[in-house]
Amino acid sequence: RLSITETAWFLGFTEHDISVLISVGLLKPLGHPPPSGSKYFATAELQSLRNDTRWLAKASDAIVHHWKKKNAGRESHEPALVLNGDHR
Repeated sequence: RLSITETAWFLGFTEHDISVLISVGLLKPLGHPPPSGSKYFATAELQSLRNDTRWLAKASDAIVHHWKKKNAGRESHEPALVLNGDHR
């Protein structure tokens, strides 16, 4: 069995992505851990997922969708555009 950190590395995702994959049902931890408890994953299952290009594409799309949705509500942190040439 692998921890969240090991699972993220093994599948090529970040640790934060693993919780997203769990929440959308693309990854299932072993047993029935509490929401804030340690989670472990079966190496045999992870190997299968790692070799499944369709699953990897679905997982990648889920991650992109999650972060796009999460970041949509944030204000832009880009500098304001100067229209009159005044750079004060």
